[in-house]
Amino acid sequence: MTMEEFNRSPSLSDTAFASFVGITGCIPLLISYSSLSPIQIVQLWLLSVSGAAIVSVRRSDANPANIIFIVYLLFRCLFYPSALMALDVIVLIMVYSASVHARLAIAIIVILSALGALGLLWVQYLPRHTWQDATFFICLLGLVGTTALAGLARRSQLDQALKFQAAQNLLQQETIENQHGAVVRERTRIARDLHDIVAHTLGVVIAQADGGRYAGRKNPEQALHALDTIADMSRAALTDIRSIVGVLREPSEDTSDLSPQPVTHDIDSLVSRVKESGYNIAFIQLGSIHSLPAGIGNVLYRICQESVTNAMKHGGPQISIVIKLEWHETEVTLSVIDNGRGASVPNDGKGNGIIGMTERAALFGGTLDAGARPGGGFIVRATIPYDRKP
Repeated sequence: MTMEEFNRSPSLSDTAFASFVGITGCIPLLISYSSLSPIQIVQLWLLSVSGAAIVSVRRSDANPANIIFIVYLLFRCLFYPSALMALDVIVLIMVYSASVHARLAIAIIVILSALGALGLLWVQYLPRHTWQDATFFICLLGLVGTTALAGLARRSQLDQALKFQAAQNLLQQETIENQHGAVVRERTRIARDLHDIVAHTLGVVIAQADGGRYAGRKNPEQALHALDTIADMSRAALTDIRSIVGVLREPSEDTSDLSPQPVTHDIDSLVSRVKESGYNIAFIQLGSIHSLPAGIGNVLYRICQESVTNAMKHGGPQISIVIKLEWHETEVTLSVIDNGRGASVPNDGKGNGIIGMTERAALFGGTLDAGARPGGGFIVRATIPYDRKP
């Protein structure tokens, strides 16, 4: 077993030190047993056993062990006030242990008690002081002081290690929470995208199916056109869903989607599909047209898609829809206006209605307002800032 492994095993090292103290305390009994009085024998046994017991728990119960050691030191000075013994090695062990493991106030008391015991021993030798005695006691004083300083330095090192570990744990916890938050946000984004795609597609499919059912009796060609539109919309929705779910399977190395993209093309495609479903819809742009970052363009398209779907769903069969895109110096405003018979539903029960659109706009520092128009119908207006890029 290496020294590092020995130090990492508290129970083993404490037992070894306790055995060492106990054996050291028994040395006078083995050497001078015949010359000792019964009282001295009992005193030495008590000091040896109690010293070994204190050392064995000096780390597991540091504060009680050091308080008991102070009492132990008092009795040791009462029993043998003018003699140094091998058992006194316990003083160095406990001074170091208290400096490292005990409360700071208790550690200071232990250090002062050890120095006081040395002072008492010096006073007992006072009648026969020599320069050798002075040198010896100065060395003892320096040994106790050095042991205390070494223990306090180790204490500071352990405190720094604990603070570092606490900071590491906090950082790890924050990282886990941030990762969890990112997962939740990504799930929410995917849920919104899926909701927008499916809701819009089903709205068009239902409209085409109803129209095709009535047209099938009188105009089979129109019914076939409706079926073709249903198939095209379904395939487009399936492609969009696959593109969203594909992001979850593995990251794409193609970064072209991150470049600025024209949102007008996507809205033109949306308008064309809605027109093919038989709805009256128009798309107007005001100002100088610019490309937008992919994130902002996608948000504007999803807000437009959701607003048009809600208008088709709640506005009635004769609804007219106007999509207006206004380009300004540092922001773009999307308005979806209809003349339907009632306001769009503010929330679908899953947080993906107007609340979801508002959250989408807020992701890029934008705002969204929605409500009934004074003359009838409904309007959704989203304004999102952007860096102007020609």
